[in-house]
Amino acid sequence: MHSKNNGLSIDESLEEFITESGQVKDTGDDLAGRGQRLLAVFIDFCIGTMYVLPLAAMIGAFDPFFGSQQPLELPLLMWFPALVFLIFVLIHGFFLRNYGQTIGKRIVGIKITDLDGNLPSFRKLIFLRYLPLTIVQRMSNFGNIVLLADALFVCRANRRCLHDILAGTIVVQAHASRRHGLVRAYLFLLALFIFVPLLTLAGFQLEEELSPTATEWIAEVEDDSVSEAFLYLYGMRAPEGADVLETGTLRFQAYQRAERLAVSNVKEVDFDDPLIDKLDMPERGDDLYVGSKEAYWLDSVLNESDRWATELEKRRTLYERYLHFLNYTEFRTMFEPRSSANNPPYGVLRRGARLRTIDCLQMSKEGHGLLAIQLLCEDISKIRRLLAAGDTLTHKMLFSVLIYWNLEVINYVSTTNQLVLNLEIPPLSQEEFQMEKPLKREFVINYHTYKEADQHPDLLSQTIRTPAWLGRILLKPNNTNNESLVMFQRLIALSKLSQAEFAAADVAAKRRTNIFNILGSYMVNTIADLEYHIFIARVHDLNCLISMTNHCVSGASSPLANPYYPDKKVMITDGGVFCMEGPFEDENEFRCIHR
Repeated sequence: MHSKNNGLSIDESLEEFITESGQVKDTGDDLAGRGQRLLAVFIDFCIGTMYVLPLAAMIGAFDPFFGSQQPLELPLLMWFPALVFLIFVLIHGFFLRNYGQTIGKRIVGIKITDLDGNLPSFRKLIFLRYLPLTIVQRMSNFGNIVLLADALFVCRANRRCLHDILAGTIVVQAHASRRHGLVRAYLFLLALFIFVPLLTLAGFQLEEELSPTATEWIAEVEDDSVSEAFLYLYGMRAPEGADVLETGTLRFQAYQRAERLAVSNVKEVDFDDPLIDKLDMPERGDDLYVGSKEAYWLDSVLNESDRWATELEKRRTLYERYLHFLNYTEFRTMFEPRSSANNPPYGVLRRGARLRTIDCLQMSKEGHGLLAIQLLCEDISKIRRLLAAGDTLTHKMLFSVLIYWNLEVINYVSTTNQLVLNLEIPPLSQEEFQMEKPLKREFVINYHTYKEADQHPDLLSQTIRTPAWLGRILLKPNNTNNESLVMFQRLIALSKLSQAEFAAADVAAKRRTNIFNILGSYMVNTIADLEYHIFIARVHDLNCLISMTNHCVSGASSPLANPYYPDKKVMITDGGVFCMEGPFEDENEFRCIHR
């Protein structure tokens, strides 16, 4: 190709080779019509869209339309345009290399040639005709201006766009007649807009069978056996003198009646509670009962030492009921596994455990530190049994916190009383640590949520921005539950790793999208974003605290090792706070003791 001709530019010199009718003089080919080129581009766009849309769905590009606030990952945003261009090359590469045509151009009956009427090289077509504008269009406003100018250049007499000028090409008629090309384009588009929607709709209607594993999990979780420990906990706010177990049974029966009549399994169940006169409980905000998340909770309790005796006397009934509850060796959440189910009144246990803490601190203050440590160790053994029985994540987190409180008080009492003990609290066993039951219950809760969303798609519009009619098409409950099953199976496998293996594992949730269940995939991915692995880590953290407690209380005679990283030493921070490193942040200092 010559860049100059008697001092004229390429565009000016090309005018010599074009007749008034639009024929290229030296080749005998007619220039492609503007409408033909537009039609070819439209066909190529439709073909590309069929491949690109599923990929866009897989990376979560449509999640914002359902109300997601989760931003797309930067690497995906950077690589997706390159992937789209690669798809274009794979789809049209054969025709471009052998005929100078995309599929759209071949259907319409036009082709790309160089200025001499020859087939351009494949490299020139890809790297000069198509790639530069693909790159430029990523340049925000400037890219849009260039693309508009490129399209408008087709209005000139030689009908060469900017990408034609850059590559030294021109688009002309193929040897088939223009009429035949238009007929083929019409038939192709007719087929595209009839059969593709029908096939897509058919795909959306395909419903998988629920996995046999999912069926087993549902049957396992929906066990109707009675748990006395659960009923006792449910009745712990019974008034003075009342039978706690009987009260809990009556309350639960009233709840069950309301649950059967509930219209929705998503909205919280509201029932007529027969427990009208309730045991008086500490007020919210009381410094004696601050939670683990607030500064250093033990300091708040110590600062209220003048209230200890009075508080123990005032809450004697609650305290005794807590100690009675610790004697149970079983526990099962008897509420149906629904998102509408109430939580057991775990707050009662938290306050009862705090009273136990106060009582042991009072013993230590009176010179009975050894007895206080002995009682706290006995309580830890009982709490560990209940931790092992836990079948909800809330249960596991609560009893982990109760163990954490007891270990902290043991450290405090041994320090203030200068006690050196041959203390060897064993690390959590796999049975105590197990997260299989809580994660299976989470799966079943989600199972019922998806089923109800399918039966009542109007619920979707209340939680995500999806009209009911669209939700009915896009959501497939069995497909969704099978996708959810894979996620929970992976979490259970993570929970069975040793602490060192868990610390080294890739725990990040894997986002997957089924194009024929796009809404269900979005819902599963949203649940995956809840970071269930943090719950697993919180229970693992207890072994760090147990190791440090054994070491400190025994006067450093017990070996100290980090269960996450056996080769790393304990980090000592200012103020006598000992902390172990872990794979995740420890904002609440569950891996720390204060000496």
